[in-house]
Amino acid sequence: MLNSKRVLLKSIGNKKPIRISYGLATTPFGDIVLGFLKDSGGDAICYLYFAEISSGHKGKENKISNYGIALQERWPKALLSEDITHAQNLADKIFNDEETILNVVMDGTPFQERVWEELLKIPSGQTCTYGDIAERIGKPKAVRAVGTAVGSNEVSIVIPCHRVVSKNGDIKYGGGRERKIRLLKYESGK
Repeated sequence: MLNSKRVLLKSIGNKKPIRISYGLATTPFGDIVLGFLKDSGGDAICYLYFAEISSGHKGKENKISNYGIALQERWPKALLSEDITHAQNLADKIFNDEETILNVVMDGTPFQERVWEELLKIPSGQTCTYGDIAERIGKPKAVRAVGTAVGSNEVSIVIPCHRVVSKNGDIKYGGGRERKIRLLKYESGK
């Protein structure tokens, strides 16, 4: 999956209007809402969240509209357009085993961006602690701030926040504890 991907992380300010396409896509680990910027240089992912969807078609419609609202709140100056087909194609690219480059755009503080860049260095199939990340960025006492930055990652899986665990072994994940365990087992080949 992601061990065959190279991720290019770019910073983008939330100051100018941008066009974000989004859609609900199916993956081996559950449905996701994927936000992306269409560009001649390649799509750039700006949002990837697992969607917990109630059964039935109406549930999917309600959930995707809720994520559209959340996406609009996160990117208030963005012009949103739903593009489910393109979102599924991009999700397939993220979750296949082919070598490829994934473009990602994020909007965070310099500290958050340093943490996210460090997450990209964690090899697939391995984990590290929040304290390890704090040490690696030269801020050994900033463990809690690192945890906050990891939790602020809006492009989960691609920016592999699921590879970070607590020092005491506690497993927390915005996408759910069980999903994190499945992801880690998958990546480690178990």
